[in-house]
Amino acid sequence: MTTHQRRTNTIMVGFLVMGLGMTFLTAQVSGIAANSKAGQRLLQKAHLIQQGNSKEQQRKLNDNWFITNLKLKYTGCYNLLNLSEEGANGASSGLENTAVVTFTLGESCVGQDNDHAGKYAVNMYDFLDSYTESMLQEQEWRCESYRENNCPCDNADDEEACQYACLTKAGLEVCIEEYNNGDDEVFEVQPYLQCARMEEGEYNNNNNNRHLDNDGNNYNGRDWQARYQYPFWDGEYNIGPYCAEDGKSILLGVFYDEMCTVPASNDAYSYLHYGQSLPYSTESLIPQDTCISCIDQERGWEEWQNYNNNNGDDDGGNIEYDYNQWNNMEPREFCTDMYEQAAKCENSESGIIYFPLTTGCSFINDFLPTYVPTSFYDVEESASLLSVFLAWTLAITTSVLFAISVRLTCMLKMVRQPIFFRRGKKVPQRKPIFKDGSPELLAEQAGVA
Repeated sequence: MTTHQRRTNTIMVGFLVMGLGMTFLTAQVSGIAANSKAGQRLLQKAHLIQQGNSKEQQRKLNDNWFITNLKLKYTGCYNLLNLSEEGANGASSGLENTAVVTFTLGESCVGQDNDHAGKYAVNMYDFLDSYTESMLQEQEWRCESYRENNCPCDNADDEEACQYACLTKAGLEVCIEEYNNGDDEVFEVQPYLQCARMEEGEYNNNNNNRHLDNDGNNYNGRDWQARYQYPFWDGEYNIGPYCAEDGKSILLGVFYDEMCTVPASNDAYSYLHYGQSLPYSTESLIPQDTCISCIDQERGWEEWQNYNNNNGDDDGGNIEYDYNQWNNMEPREFCTDMYEQAAKCENSESGIIYFPLTTGCSFINDFLPTYVPTSFYDVEESASLLSVFLAWTLAITTSVLFAISVRLTCMLKMVRQPIFFRRGKKVPQRKPIFKDGSPELLAEQAGVA
């Protein structure tokens, strides 16, 4: 064999091994989460084989790099009632609401299914916590940035009044710090993004009216009604989020149990807070069709400012730097966290993701649309609903038990042999009543006729 032939064979073997490796990687990656260490190693190898080993490609292999250019759109929510691991004890109903939020990732906030990277489902409480934290951080950054760059109040006689006028003129009242004069309470939503005990009004003189008196026997009318609706109530209310009946709004409600599965009336909050309505009981915690950019704009702005400060305006606007700057933007932490935690049904036709994961498609497309138990969470009418539910349960159970008892009685009568009397002696019937024709024939067989 010549040297040329040996080289040719070596090259052919190399291509064959590379092809087998690609086939193996493609088969394996569909069963491994892309955000796992094994998944990241496989994805990196696959990308390097396909596209080469340049610095730009290595940068793109960073965790979830593609999310930076996408937008996260909230699409809906579902209540999923399950048995609690702790079971029914004390203030627990034995149930828990493992609510789910769905969202998409795409290059725009509009378009058809093929226009986004995929559909995703994630725990509602994790989504609420991460979303709220992200929005608060962005709001704080935007307010501070506007003050520093648009409100020159450092030398003003009254700096606070100057900033107030500047922010009000810009329509940024949300950036104005409000001082509590002691008469009003500021509602903090973060503690109630998961089911938690309701804090009573700090200055509420009537907050002891719903507890036992010195003899331990007296409840007011509101407590008696509550205990009739939910006998295991421990006298404390809870507040937590739930998916409203429209399947879009996520609202706060008042509940009897510590898992927030047995709704109480929202009037309980007003009763203990000077008549104030429960915040977010009618306004969704997440506005419907919310769509946010997954670019971490705060970090991007800081890098842009640092570049301008270090380079001035002498370069006349370095287009190459501008391109690299925006291509090196970091993704918003909220987007990456939700992507990593979510069940995924990704779209191979979008061209956004090289190796789409589809392990969550059945759950998202088939299961969730058929599971809509939102009527259980009609908080305002929960009292009557729960009473009706218990009444119907009792009525149905009683009816079923009565029907069973009647059936059993009839069966016993049918198999029992009747006793006839003749000349003062008991004569048992020779054959079962349900096998032998008329009563006259039975009497004749027994020797009575």
